[in-house]
Amino acid sequence: VERCRRRINAPMTSSLGRLFDGVAALIGLRQTVAFEGQAAMELEMMSGDEIRERYDFQWLPGETRVITLAPIIQGVVEDLRCGLPAFVIGRKFHNTVIEGCADLSAAIGKACRIKKVVLSGGCFQNRLLLEGLIVALRQRGLEVFSHQVVPTNDGGISLGQAVIAGTIVTGRKSAVI
Repeated sequence: VERCRRRINAPMTSSLGRLFDGVAALIGLRQTVAFEGQAAMELEMMSGDEIRERYDFQWLPGETRVITLAPIIQGVVEDLRCGLPAFVIGRKFHNTVIEGCADLSAAIGKACRIKKVVLSGGCFQNRLLLEGLIVALRQRGLEVFSHQVVPTNDGGISLGQAVIAGTIVTGRKSAVI
């Protein structure tokens, strides 16, 4: 705990993947990984299907909207102390991320008059997260777009980089790859 407070080997991040890694570690699923996304994949695979509950979450006030992690982590720890099985905690955590992201997207969409949401990034390889968030966003009246052909993870980034490189090399405003 002291190392975290002093930020020793605990860099700040905005990565959703690190949150999944942290919850996987808390529930005893995995303390170390052999490859990127391993803990998150195992957390997804062991999470129960029929659980509808979620943890409390809240946003920080201000222009930049941030979901605070403390209530979520406190809920996970409390469930661990009460002996709740890991598969229930895992699913409650997934449900929390889905509802938090959907609520936040809806609020930002309303404030900015935006009705479209694009889901991209490695965390959307997680079927529970992707499918759950698509449903939750649509229930809030938002149109959702996600990857259909191009990979949602680093493969998509590589393709985008190749397109940009193609525009530089050819001098065209767009490139077809």
